[in-house]
Amino acid sequence: MCVPAREAHSIPRLAGAPGHVEIAGSNAAAKLVADVAAVKTDTCLALMVGYEGAPAPLLPFDGATLRGSDEIAWVALDSAKPGRARPDGAQCIVALAAPALSAKLAPRAADGSLPPQTPEMLAALAPVLHDALRRALAAAGVQLPEPAYIQAHRWGSAFPSQPVGSTCLRADAARLAACGDFCLGGGVEGAVISARAAADAIRQHFES
Repeated sequence: MCVPAREAHSIPRLAGAPGHVEIAGSNAAAKLVADVAAVKTDTCLALMVGYEGAPAPLLPFDGATLRGSDEIAWVALDSAKPGRARPDGAQCIVALAAPALSAKLAPRAADGSLPPQTPEMLAALAPVLHDALRRALAAAGVQLPEPAYIQAHRWGSAFPSQPVGSTCLRADAARLAACGDFCLGGGVEGAVISARAAADAIRQHFES
């Protein structure tokens, strides 16, 4: 939604990134944009591992949070999701590194920026993350076979480290509302609650 412009403001910080929005508006709009831009986020490294010819299922669960690991935070048997099963029986595991390991392997520069996500960088990260995954699952009594494919990915702004603490951000004078997991915390539940609050705010503008 846009209002008559004095200057343009951008959400998020990276122009050209998915979800990038140009907002034209008043000082109220500028305040909302500044509040969104001030949200601090944590980097998360993700790993996808593919297996061929392995007994199914590879994991004794579809998805799990690994609370006892300081390397891997979450693991899912992606091929167990509805519609993801392959006719050739190949299986896929997706894992998210714990915040400490992600910060160690993908450090930010002093200005908060991240280096380019190059194929070479991801190729170097993949075996390190794979070793961490195998250690974490071995500690839980799960042994993995040798994979046919591994791929790492850096999620630069994965989770809000300091949520704003309200269900949504509002700029009533500009008739704007912003929502996302950055409001109440990472996770789809927080994002849904925030989206409903923002929808209610917009509805109130139309009804007023």
